[in-house]
Amino acid sequence: MTAQVNGNKLFECSAGVRGATALDGRGLQLVGINTTPQSATLKIGGQKYELSVPPNQVQALR
Repeated sequence: MTAQVNGNKLFECSAGVRGATALDGRGLQLVGINTTPQSATLKIGGQKYELSVPPNQVQALR
C-alpha cells in the first residue's frame, strides 16, 4: 500500500496492517487488521523498518 496526501507520497507498507495519520500526514501509526500478528515492512523518509504488529494493536511510529 502507498499512502499519499495531495499527490505527495507519505509512506509504503505491506498488507495486513492499516496506516493512520493526521490530515497533514504526521503522527503515523500502524494498526493490526488481521487475526494473527503480521510482519510488516514500512518505508518512510528513505528508511525501511521491519516490525511485528499484533491483531487490533497500534504501533506508533512518529
